[in-house]
Amino acid sequence: MPQRFFCAILVLLVVAVPLRADDGQPQDATAIYDQAFELYLGKSRHAQDYGFGTRYFTPEEDNAIAEAGSTGRLTPEARAALTRAGPLLELIHQASRRPDAQFIEDRSAGYALVLPHLSVMRAFSRLARLEAAVKFADGDVDGAVDAMGTISRMSVHTANDGLAISSLVAASVAMTTDQAIQVALDGAALDPAHAAQLATVLEPLEANDPFRFADSVHGEA
Repeated sequence: MPQRFFCAILVLLVVAVPLRADDGQPQDATAIYDQAFELYLGKSRHAQDYGFGTRYFTPEEDNAIAEAGSTGRLTPEARAALTRAGPLLELIHQASRRPDAQFIEDRSAGYALVLPHLSVMRAFSRLARLEAAVKFADGDVDGAVDAMGTISRMSVHTANDGLAISSLVAASVAMTTDQAIQVALDGAALDPAHAAQLATVLEPLEANDPFRFADSVHGEA
């Protein structure tokens, strides 16, 4: 058969088969994030009546998580909320480990484009921050560093929209690591090996433009 035919078949195969990570799973994290969104909100992020729906946490648990983030106090209520968040956190960690995530399928709405995933990504980062702070406080430095890595990777995923607001939220997500790092420093939790491990998981934030502000400026020009 002509070489051109074989080339066409190869292109079709590449397009038809989703890119997969080394473990055989799809590289795109969006489907896993969607599971986490639905668990957290009680409805799909694609729902026409998108809102906060039936929340995963009670208002009291939400307040405890917020208080821990603003004051650094790891109350029994915050710890209880974190324990109950296990299934949700597992999805968040899973999604963050995928190389890519694309939350916007249709940009035809232009300036009227709705971006409900951004507030949820911030909520997820606060939850991972609480996990890191608790693990640092309890001496589980490996687990804490892993949670910090999740926040770092989530911030990069959040910036993938190519929009200024998404870049700003991505930077906000990344900044949630600050409090957990402070907990680690206050408790002298980081030995040289763990400090090096933390530096490694935060590497995605060391790029010249990790939150893609330049792309967002070009995309909205």
